[in-house]
Amino acid sequence: PPPSPPAPPPACNGLASLAKVSLGACASLSLLPANERSKLGADAVAMLALSLAEAPGFRELNLAGNSIGDAGAASVAALLAKPSSIERVSLASNAIGDRGANAVADAAMKGGAPLVHLAMSGNRISDAALARLAAALAARPTPLCPSAAEAAVFTSCPTPGEAAGGAGGGA
Repeated sequence: PPPSPPAPPPACNGLASLAKVSLGACASLSLLPANERSKLGADAVAMLALSLAEAPGFRELNLAGNSIGDAGAASVAALLAKPSSIERVSLASNAIGDRGANAVADAAMKGGAPLVHLAMSGNRISDAALARLAAALAARPTPLCPSAAEAAVFTSCPTPGEAAGGAGGGA
């Protein structure tokens, strides 16, 4: 029989995993704060984004519940603007405003990362900035659409067959 394909890299949690991520030993990284004092700020996210830019096979970043603000969102946006393997990003509940959302929208228009999921809920984003972000994500070669449950969460748009209730699996 043919050899089995190698197992995908594991998911990693916490700052202690950062070295593993930069070496390609993790496909995802979740940095959820344990308490108010352990929240990541913009400077930490800027350094994280630099490390992740070189991480082979990295696919998912969860920074939900930190305090990265607009500057941290801009750092993640710079990462997303470059060609990479990043598919899923959560920036939910991070004190991000319009400037951060606009930075993510600008990055989305460049289409570097093959995103299939972006969570921006729980931030301070105006309706106008959210509409700009939605338009930028919808215009990508692989468009993202607002989820039915939450306007600031974007997922792969349904194919015409899925939208009409036809067969074709789901995302």
